[in-house]
Amino acid sequence: MRERLTEAAASAPGKLILFGEHSVVYGHPAVAAAISDMRITVHAAATRGGGHLNATLADLRSASGGHVSFCAPLAALREALAPLPPFDFRAPAPPPAAVVACLERALAAGSRAPPPPDDMAALVPLLFLCAALLPALFTPQSQVGGLELTVRSKDLPVGAGLGSSAAFSVALAGALLRLRLKLHAEEAAELAHSSSVVLGAPLGACEVPCAAAKQLINGWAYAAECILHGTPSGLDNAVSCEGFAMRLCKSAGNVSTFERVRQLPQLRVLLTNTKVPRRTREKVAAVKKLHEKHPHATSRIFESIGAVTEEFLALASRSASFDAEALERIGSLVTINHHLLCALGVGAPELEQVRALTEREGLPTKLTGAGGGGCAFTIIGGETDSEGRAMSVTRAKEQLECCGFECFETVVGGEGVLWHTSVPSAFIGTESRAQRRWPLLLTLAGGVYLAALLVRVSR
Repeated sequence: MRERLTEAAASAPGKLILFGEHSVVYGHPAVAAAISDMRITVHAAATRGGGHLNATLADLRSASGGHVSFCAPLAALREALAPLPPFDFRAPAPPPAAVVACLERALAAGSRAPPPPDDMAALVPLLFLCAALLPALFTPQSQVGGLELTVRSKDLPVGAGLGSSAAFSVALAGALLRLRLKLHAEEAAELAHSSSVVLGAPLGACEVPCAAAKQLINGWAYAAECILHGTPSGLDNAVSCEGFAMRLCKSAGNVSTFERVRQLPQLRVLLTNTKVPRRTREKVAAVKKLHEKHPHATSRIFESIGAVTEEFLALASRSASFDAEALERIGSLVTINHHLLCALGVGAPELEQVRALTEREGLPTKLTGAGGGGCAFTIIGGETDSEGRAMSVTRAKEQLECCGFECFETVVGGEGVLWHTSVPSAFIGTESRAQRRWPLLLTLAGGVYLAALLVRVSR
């Protein structure tokens, strides 16, 4: 067994857009929150020997069968990456096309057989972040003789508009930065500061990176997201890194601004994945076309969605916790927002089926993301729950699962990127609940990859 120099683990959550889809493109606010118990975790181990970069994406199905994995000699990767200029780990930036092309050639040259295109979509950002944050790996006579990466997902549906690719990028950047700080503690001691936090199982004892470290993690995660999605808004990686909730707005110059929501009382939701592929590009283009055809009518819809968003944020700012009256008001806002989005033509029969089934149990539901498929969320409670509501949630969940949908109960908000003081056993080397129920298809390429090029807010 190869001797390990040191190791690090980091995890990052997915995100849920609560209010403001589509209208945010036209200058109105949107609010998105972390879904902190639905995470992607990366474990990174630097070894003295071995001479290989070995990556295992255990929950990602490969186009060639099995899961995505990559193992290549460092000597071959070093030679292929030689044309790259040195990276400054303190100055994250999206790589130009020439750098991406070099990374792709290195992956093809370093392996026995070139990875399939869909696999490459996940592996190129992985190799990019390794080169940027751990250059010692590709330096001759370095103390780092090899790197072993394991990526696991816990119940985070992929390709459903929940920010899975951003969670992957944030967790990977977080683990590699943590590993770098352990290997080179003298170069950036101020980045190693963190605050300890003890969370419930299976996260356990964790550390929250300091603000400076989070800024670097977020910057490098955004750079990796640019490889996957062209020019993303940055919302997904920002929420995944910072956690809790964020308000997003776009200026007249199409500049995105993010503001952390200072107070978000506990809000429990039921996420339902319809498993219908999202048609993001089609829906964004259709809304734009509708707006061009009926500018006055659609502008009123966008304004109404913006007003719903602001009313929710005002309600959250006034409440330490959501009582029954507040939950009823939030439910009304959820219903209004859903129907306004349907008026823009971004609904889907499956999403309406989810809404109708939950509505019969008195549970308000709206689609989340670009629409046309993907996920919907249902408000199921706050900090406390009545027995009657719990029974309604159980019945609704059973009916939804009978229809072939995938359901997840989760809490909105919570911590963003975390450094784990020990390898989380629930993530590494074990089978997640999502694996048992259906394979996680981390389709960061193909149709999703191309469609996301036009996405500004929700992918």
